[in-house]
Amino acid sequence: MSTKRKISPSGTSRALKQTKLIFGKKMATPLDHQPQHTMATKRNKAPEIVEGSKSGDDIRAIVLDKSDSDGKNSSADVMPKSGGTVTYASMASKAAEKDKKQMSPTQSPSPSNSKTFVITDRVGDIFDAPDGAVIIHACNCMGSWAAGIAAAFKQRYPKAFAKYALHCKQNTPNSLWGTALLIPPMETKGPRHYVGCLFTSRRYGRGKDSPAQILAKTGPAMEILVEMMRKPTAKDTITEIRICQINSGLFSVPWEKSKAIIEELEIGDGDLRKEIIVYTQPTS
Repeated sequence: MSTKRKISPSGTSRALKQTKLIFGKKMATPLDHQPQHTMATKRNKAPEIVEGSKSGDDIRAIVLDKSDSDGKNSSADVMPKSGGTVTYASMASKAAEKDKKQMSPTQSPSPSNSKTFVITDRVGDIFDAPDGAVIIHACNCMGSWAAGIAAAFKQRYPKAFAKYALHCKQNTPNSLWGTALLIPPMETKGPRHYVGCLFTSRRYGRGKDSPAQILAKTGPAMEILVEMMRKPTAKDTITEIRICQINSGLFSVPWEKSKAIIEELEIGDGDLRKEIIVYTQPTS
């Protein structure tokens, strides 16, 4: 004959209470009258303010909208970050904007709206230019075009050379140093070109100025030449601006250093042509 153990009401209460703790978490029982904080209850709470910093000097707050299109919010919608909370939506927007910028091709400023010169490199004959082109080179202040590319200028533009030589004779090397001369088309035969002279060295040969001194005078000389090209009598007829790799020949200055000075030259607004075409001779 089996004997059944009877459990008193107080024993029942003790047995139920023993089931309240499982893995360290309290479970709901009929005896508990506390409201249950379920995930749904938390999702329906009003938007909360998360403080990124509690310091008195800089308290930053971000209001998080807890509802999505279904009236629910996933734990993946927000991601904690040091100093506050950020949304994945804002992160995705910033990432997309960054990717768009990286994918966009880098475009050089248009010659029509740039406030600096746009330099274009070409290989060919600098003198094979249309009427109205300006051909620029660096000169000494002694009235000599005897060697290097200057000799080619003298051969092609003998009347322009005569004007340059007279200009040097009427002025001292020190007064010409760092200035410029724009000679209008003077030849009666062949293309009618302007000749731009940049006085970057007082002398030539062994008496030429140092590379640092030549570079120091390149910018001012170029600025003066630009102002000369702006004059109505010139700018209305100038069709193109060409330049050789100035200072890099007999003056022994690396072209890249002179090029950097030209690129940084502020020429402002106006209808002066903004493109300078740099010509180099083809290698044989």
